Amino acid sequence: MLVPPHIRPSWVVVHGACCHVSTLAALAPAARPPAYCPLCEELITPKVGAIRTHHYAHRPDSRCAAAHPETALHLNTKFYLAQQLRSASSLRVAQTCAGGRCGARREIVWQADWDDVAVEFTLGSLRPDIALLKGGRVVAAIEVVVTHAMGDDKKRMLGEAAVPWVELEASAALYEGDAPWTPAQPLPVWRSSTLPPWTCDSCVAAQRQAALREAQIQRDAEYRRHNYETTREAMMVDSYFCSGKKYREVAYLVERYRRDTCVGVFVRTEDGTVIADASGDTPEALHTQVKAAVEAKLDQLRARPATDVVHVRIAWRRWEKGRKFVAKDTGRFPFSYTWDAAAGRWRRPYDEEAVHAIKVVDLYFSAGEKRREIFYVVQRYWQGLCAEALIRTGQGDILAVEPGELTEPTRDRLNRVVRDRLAAHHRAGALVDAWAWRRWEPGTPLLVADEERYVWGVATRTWELASE
Repeated sequence: MLVPPHIRPSWVVVHGACCHVSTLAALAPAARPPAYCPLCEELITPKVGAIRTHHYAHRPDSRCAAAHPETALHLNTKFYLAQQLRSASSLRVAQTCAGGRCGARREIVWQADWDDVAVEFTLGSLRPDIALLKGGRVVAAIEVVVTHAMGDDKKRMLGEAAVPWVELEASAALYEGDAPWTPAQPLPVWRSSTLPPWTCDSCVAAQRQAALREAQIQRDAEYRRHNYETTREAMMVDSYFCSGKKYREVAYLVERYRRDTCVGVFVRTEDGTVIADASGDTPEALHTQVKAAVEAKLDQLRARPATDVVHVRIAWRRWEKGRKFVAKDTGRFPFSYTWDAAAGRWRRPYDEEAVHAIKVVDLYFSAGEKRREIFYVVQRYWQGLCAEALIRTGQGDILAVEPGELTEPTRDRLNRVVRDRLAAHHRAGALVDAWAWRRWEPGTPLLVADEERYVWGVATRTWELASE
């Protein structure tokens, strides 16, 4: 603690007894008896004028620690308390609430029925600041703290001696001013060996509410660990209108889990609007169901007279860390069409495109249905330079776009998109018959229906190789 520099020692020893230096003020200087410092036992000079607070001074060559404000505050506090306690029969202490910052205090009788009070009383190897005695035996100890709290060794030895103790902070407010401390008031102690921590009723109630809130938080966290929603895929769609305006929407395919079991799948937009929802415990089938619902909504949008182009900028793809996208990210995902004001229509910002390779995939479903999907690797050119490479389906949907030349790493990334799409069909129960990629040559016909390698077995109700 910071001690004001004006603190001076004010208790002296006169005729072998300790008293306040003010007792000498009523005597003429020549009639004053010799007074000594209780710490160094040197002769002192009383300073008991009418202007400054009464105190005393050592000789100029003295090195007594009482000349320092910290020591003076310690001496003044403990001698004043000892004097007050000599005329008291009980000591009440003020205990501050340990529950927080409410500042609430309670009064409790800590000690009673002593017959003597001593300062620096010898108790074995200990010398408590103030000792309360009864029949010559120490029944309680009071420690006054200025800069250092009582050490563990001292507390242990007082405990072994069965002497209860309290610790309080030294303060000039205890002995100065118009209302100094008296035994009629509770002593503001800091710590005690016998008083258990006390919490006021309001803090107990607040702690109970905090515990309830924490328990609820834990329950909510436990619930979220087993009941949650997780994004699996996402797509980006650009809508271009005949008015020259455009709009981009990102849709997220989300699985809903309850007790760690998938109970439904839904598709929501960036603003949280749910545009498709399906319930069940088979995620792959639910994925197909909600994607079909989204595709139906896109078809409705395409059919509107005000819509010029509905472009799937990014087809459904797995939602992976580091590959996320948002509608506003036009730097990574620029719009694929520009408005031609002169022609009053939308056009693509490239001047040439060429098909590089083609892949044909036959899908055979458990109900005897089949579907053929065709994938094209397309290169787009702007002023003679390859601007981007992309995967496009036979229906015209673009599954992925990679900027720049069609390099081997680019080809691998595009092919991975197709593999992921086919893997999703396989997980949904379809038989996937994928033909190898082949280089596209203008004029080369597509594989025709009689080249399909599986036929539906009416008797077996399964798909069989056509050669069997």
